[in-house]
Amino acid sequence: MLFAVGLVVIGLGGLVAVTFGSDDDSAGTQQPTSATTTIVKGAVLVTEMGPGLDENLAPYLKARSKDLVKAKGDRVAVVSFKRYLTEPEARAVSGGSTITALLAALPGGSPSVVKGSVDDWLSEQFAASREERDQIRQLLPTVDDPQFQADYQARIDELNNIIGAVDPDQPLVFGLVVRAPAESLQTLAKASDVRVVDVGPAAAATANAVFRGVRPEEVTTANDPPARPA
Repeated sequence: MLFAVGLVVIGLGGLVAVTFGSDDDSAGTQQPTSATTTIVKGAVLVTEMGPGLDENLAPYLKARSKDLVKAKGDRVAVVSFKRYLTEPEARAVSGGSTITALLAALPGGSPSVVKGSVDDWLSEQFAASREERDQIRQLLPTVDDPQFQADYQARIDELNNIIGAVDPDQPLVFGLVVRAPAESLQTLAKASDVRVVDVGPAAAATANAVFRGVRPEEVTTANDPPARPA
């Protein structure tokens, strides 16, 4: 695949940022871009992938499908699903590709890149709620006022409901970040639950790379709605 126009010299150490997208400009219009990369010591590393905010998804998805067909060699890719899946279901869809992250969203929540398990991610999401609940539990026996006791217990019950509202076995995953040969990614794109395989321009990414998938509820425009419906 060809790197699109947009070579930007960052400066220090000769780092270069490259905008990557479809090279098909026969219509004379700017093609949707997908990824930016940086070149470090001669190696190309992905720094960001996914649709831009408020991007029109129809041309974006079309361009990504064209780039996937032309891809060669090992590539990083963002795989977006047609529906939310459980973690085991999502991992099974990968078809043996190396999974580097999951893309997940809680009902009513914003999308997250999950580097470990969904269970660990949920524990992090609710850590503050658990801490507040445990502190109130410790405080409750020291309170004599009946009204304060009732208020504290009500807050404990509320926090318990928040913590227990989401089960790690529920469908929370809407995509994967994977690394695989282009041929495997082309096959993966044909899976029944896969909406699009957004293939990157390199086989590796930086440790803090940003990945954005396309959630099932994003129909015509990226980031619309900005959060998963509750």
